Amino acid sequence: MGNCSSCCGNRSDGYNEVPQLAESEREAVSDLLQYLENRAETDFFSGEPLRALSTLVYSDNVDLQRSASLTFAEITERDVREVDRDTLEPILFLLQSSDVEVQRAASAALGNLAVNTQNKVSIVQLGGLPPLIRQMMSPNVEVQCNAVGCITNLATHEDNKAKIARSGALGPLTRLAKSKDMRVQRNATGALLNMTHSDDNRQQLVSAGAIPVLVSLLSSHDPDVQYYCTTALSNIAVDAANRKKLAQTEPRLVHSLVHLMDSSSAKVQCQAALALRNLASDEKYQLEIVRSKGLPPLLKLLQASLLPLVLSAVACIRNISIHPLNESPIIDAGFLKPLVDLLGTTENEEIQCHAISTLRNLAASSDRNKQLVLEAGAVQKCKDLVLHVPLSVQSEMTAAVAVLALSDELKPHLLSLGVFDVLIPLTDSESIEVQGNSAAALGNLSSKVGDYNMFVQDWTQPSGGIHGYLKRFLASGDATFQHIAIWTLVQLLESEDQQLKKLILQSKEIVSTIRAIAEKNIESDDESEDGEAEVVQLARRASDLLSQSGTEQNQKEAVDVFNNVSAGSPISYIIGISDNGGSTSELIRVFGGPGIGDIRSRLVRLVPEEPEDEERLRIKQLLNYRLPPSAETARHEWNLIIEGTHDKWIGISSEKKELLRSFFILVGSEITKRTRPTSTFNFQLASLGNLFITGCRLFFGSLESAIFLFRSICGIPEHTHVIPVLNSNFSHHIAAGLSDGTVIAGQNQISHPSEEPLTNNQLVAGNKALSELTNKLKSQNLSALNVSLANSGFPGAGSTTPLNPGYSTPVVYMHDHDEVEDANLPGSLPSLRRGNIIFTKEEEAELSARIQRIWYINPYGQEIRPQANPKSLAAVRAAETVVYSIGSLYTSIIPCLILRGMGEAIATSSSCKHKVLILNGSFDREIGPGRTFTALDFVKAITNACVESRGVIAGEEGFERLTAETEYKKYVTHVLYLEGEGVPKVDTAKFKELEIHCWKVVGKKNDGGKGMFFEAAALTQALEMIRGKRRSPKQRRSTVDSGRRGFLPVLEI
Repeated sequence: MGNCSSCCGNRSDGYNEVPQLAESEREAVSDLLQYLENRAETDFFSGEPLRALSTLVYSDNVDLQRSASLTFAEITERDVREVDRDTLEPILFLLQSSDVEVQRAASAALGNLAVNTQNKVSIVQLGGLPPLIRQMMSPNVEVQCNAVGCITNLATHEDNKAKIARSGALGPLTRLAKSKDMRVQRNATGALLNMTHSDDNRQQLVSAGAIPVLVSLLSSHDPDVQYYCTTALSNIAVDAANRKKLAQTEPRLVHSLVHLMDSSSAKVQCQAALALRNLASDEKYQLEIVRSKGLPPLLKLLQASLLPLVLSAVACIRNISIHPLNESPIIDAGFLKPLVDLLGTTENEEIQCHAISTLRNLAASSDRNKQLVLEAGAVQKCKDLVLHVPLSVQSEMTAAVAVLALSDELKPHLLSLGVFDVLIPLTDSESIEVQGNSAAALGNLSSKVGDYNMFVQDWTQPSGGIHGYLKRFLASGDATFQHIAIWTLVQLLESEDQQLKKLILQSKEIVSTIRAIAEKNIESDDESEDGEAEVVQLARRASDLLSQSGTEQNQKEAVDVFNNVSAGSPISYIIGISDNGGSTSELIRVFGGPGIGDIRSRLVRLVPEEPEDEERLRIKQLLNYRLPPSAETARHEWNLIIEGTHDKWIGISSEKKELLRSFFILVGSEITKRTRPTSTFNFQLASLGNLFITGCRLFFGSLESAIFLFRSICGIPEHTHVIPVLNSNFSHHIAAGLSDGTVIAGQNQISHPSEEPLTNNQLVAGNKALSELTNKLKSQNLSALNVSLANSGFPGAGSTTPLNPGYSTPVVYMHDHDEVEDANLPGSLPSLRRGNIIFTKEEEAELSARIQRIWYINPYGQEIRPQANPKSLAAVRAAETVVYSIGSLYTSIIPCLILRGMGEAIATSSSCKHKVLILNGSFDREIGPGRTFTALDFVKAITNACVESRGVIAGEEGFERLTAETEYKKYVTHVLYLEGEGVPKVDTAKFKELEIHCWKVVGKKNDGGKGMFFEAAALTQALEMIRGKRRSPKQRRSTVDSGRRGFLPVLEI
């Protein structure tokens, strides 16, 4: 080492006298020269070599210090192993020298040693930072460069970052980043970069004024400086507060970074894209990057061959795609195909996640974009890969499919691609996120899909099928999973696919679990964090639908039974019009008129289902469709129906579509005309079939004409007749008198009372209204019953205690309802004009006593005795067989029998040989309280009703004689019944006494529900045996008179 030898020669200042060295110094110099001659075999960091160097270090002779510092600098260029304090302390001592050469060489040596991890820690612990900071401020560029380089290396260790930040180094580093010397600039910006890896350091760096310097250096011509500054800014942009500061102070930042994505340096391109990615965590930057023409260079990077470039670009575009306004520009820029290709051309998990997440974002806001994503092959690619990729990628892929499945138009395409093959197995994934996303996708696909064959086909396969997934989620105990499963179940139950409904009803596990959840006691104000209250409410909705679907399924089977029994001969269904619940209640409130819900229901069930006639099936689905339970969504869908753009119009020919639509438009126009500030039509759960029939009735002025048009359009066979028991354009309501004196007004309040919160004002109004009605009834001597109108719909009228007959008041009270302008007359009973759109069939409070009598009332609650429709009487007189079918005894069968003329026709018809009662397979509210109502009670109630229709009312002379048990056979000749748990008891011996034949029919248990079901084949056989199989078709005419809303089968009349 020449410098070392020169330290013993002439002084550089011209002084010729050889300096006097101490003996130890001379020996150290001599030894060091020998060690340097064999430097390859010498360990300078220990023993005699280190002692020789240390002697020179601590000498007062600056030349010896120079030699020592240069030696340390040389040997550390090739040996940067971990050293102890005996080595570091001499070097740190040299840093404090005032000699520039010593400073330069010592800082270089220390920077070299700072490459070693342990040395980084030791240097700082031994106090290396203060002298390094002083050297950074040296006027000598070489010293600055080496000192900053050492700080840069030290800053790569996590333990040192905070210490460096607190040491005061950030200010000098920031200033040196603007140095004219490129080496100093590189080292300074590198050091600043290393200081950006923690929150605290970033904030101190920002406070030191680093941001403007880093941004200005983005335009540097040196790639290393660009790289360091870009990366440092990327790290700084991780913090929201820093992004806000950047947005306020650096308007050219995005433009500069976009420009750097076209750099010739791959590492600069990569870091520029990552910096934009971090900035794009904010909406402002998401939009600005697109406005600054950042998409073309990003697309180039996305298609690059270097993996880091692809990763940085896809991460950036993923964040940019979050903003809805960027979706179309990104798609239009040509990103879709490259993104889809990335899913299959790389095994990099992070790239796959970002790519599919971007595709999901692009599809989020519009059906157009969803369609384009589908057409780009994203779903097919996901289906092919999803079972073979890591869980994180599976989660993103299933989430993307769930978003695409929100589009009603795309659902058939998704199903045709076979997504069930992967979604169903993934609902049992080891990842909760994958399970939830897959189930959400299945749930979205279950709504308004039109064709549910795929759900039927995959009910049990693959991996347990839809059935297995629903069972697992319902039994999970997790409120979120249960919510998804129940919501999916509700969509499936609201579909028109009878086979799918049948599969659901056959599942004991699903039905019983739904019932159990629905029966949980949740307080109305319970807002539990896990959403349990919402799950219970949804389960109650599903439970209602299960009951309805069970009834509908068995009623459909019953329609088939009666069609088989009639064998093509005329068959008539006599339907009551007193229904005032569900969406029918809203039509009655706004338009008045008869309750048409049961008529529509029967007509829809009678529409033939022939696979080759797809248009007829589409029309049936349209007229059987209910609008959603959300008021806003329901009104929106109604507008789509009116406009002819709803997906329910698909598959219906233009001539039939326009015919049907014209009546929807008519009823829509009438709704608009009747709209007032106090009265607007509620489209929640509105039946399109009900709206269509109403439009027809308003146009023709005839309910029978509306039924005729419905039959004609839907192709219901000519030998099948649907006859309203009253041919009227007015509303007809019923009331029930209980044996304890209570009167209940309105069919819905009798069978399924809806609950409504009460106010003090309403309680006062209810008491006055009750008194008023009591006086009217007393003055007209219309009933021997004391009246309390419990559950009548009067606010506050919940008591079952009969009113004192002597109570009266002269006050005439105008109800709050009378302030609403609708089709109801002022002063009419509130229970008859209140909406009953939403009610539950599962939670039924029992009646306080048995129903003793049913009668028709006018809007003011007064009893009236209407005449039965002549056509219904003619059908009964001409029939060979009358069937009282399964359903609600007091709200469906009895209202048809108490009309004037009906009892006479049944009792005296010479052609009617068989009067068959198909006994209910379960108990309901109407035949309560308790479960003591027997088959004989059914027959007695039918007899009493028929006798009343002949003009003899209970309590009048001759009633007891005409309703004696010996008279029962005039109205019922056969009883078909089931045996099992939860069915009314049948005393066959007693019936034999009364000459009424009892036929036990094979049935099946209603799993998860109540009572029993009739087996369709067994019921058909029983009816055929009663009627005689080989009778001439000309002699056979059957009138079916049946009930409504039974919990179990059959026909609704």
